[in-house]
Amino acid sequence: NGIAFDRAGALYVATGVASFGPPPPSPAGAILRFDAVGAPTTPAPWTGWASQGGILTDSPAAASLGSRAYVFAKGSDNALNVKSANAAGAFSGWQNLGGILTAAPAAAGFDGRLYAFAKGADGALYVKSSADGTTWSDWDRLGGILLAPPAAASANGRLYVFAMGTDKALYVKSTADGDTWSDWDHLGGVLTAAPAAAGFQNRIYAFAKGSDNALYVKSAGADGGWSDWANLGGILTAAPAAAVSGDGVTLYTFAAGTGGFAYERHLVVGSAWTGWANLGGRVVGPPAAASIPGGPLFVFVHWTDNALWSAHTP
Repeated sequence: NGIAFDRAGALYVATGVASFGPPPPSPAGAILRFDAVGAPTTPAPWTGWASQGGILTDSPAAASLGSRAYVFAKGSDNALNVKSANAAGAFSGWQNLGGILTAAPAAAGFDGRLYAFAKGADGALYVKSSADGTTWSDWDRLGGILLAPPAAASANGRLYVFAMGTDKALYVKSTADGDTWSDWDHLGGVLTAAPAAAGFQNRIYAFAKGSDNALYVKSAGADGGWSDWANLGGILTAAPAAAVSGDGVTLYTFAAGTGGFAYERHLVVGSAWTGWANLGGRVVGPPAAASIPGGPLFVFVHWTDNALWSAHTP
């Protein structure tokens, strides 16, 4: 299961992929609430959905830096755009960061900087970063040939970026300083959509939609040793998302499910995973999520009107 690169850093197919295992049950423990006209609404403690405007052509990405949550989106001009919110839920306007994206972006905060990742016109992974969320570096090419949008998260003093390779397996590369990157590492699996990632309680977690449409997760500690894939069930219709609560004690995963609704399930320190809860919405593709440290957790979706919509915890 090796990975080979040519002189331009292109990723070639690795042979012999792993299977995710047996089919899962249907989503269990779904919590459905309805408003006066019968439309599902967001259960407490989430706010209602609110439009943040824009014209999205793919799913959003989200990350936090300091006291703000940032959401990134591929616009109608295929460039990367970003806007941010404070803990009260007040949003800035959109800022155009340029580039020519061919898929949804990814984002993560690491070591006092905000990083945005994108799949370029050549299929390779690119990254740019900012120390203040306003002034950004140029795009830097990280290579590979991505089959789907990337995912990114930080944990244990490293920034990780995940991608589905041309063999549909999960790959990861990482950096300890934001500049010098490892080679791609093959993590196996058979993905049917882009991955998701989050750092939680000194572990890095990677989530994926398997060939049976269920949600799967694997994780690694500071030693870099990865667990096997674990089946979290569900029937996903798009790629998942993941984020950690502002207080750092709850790991959330989000998914677009049947009916076009956004679902979530979460893991609290010392407890088992909850069942799936229906957050309502009218979702087109995967959601995105990010929390402000000590503050609310935001979830973002590409709505059926092609605008960005958001909901958040208090």
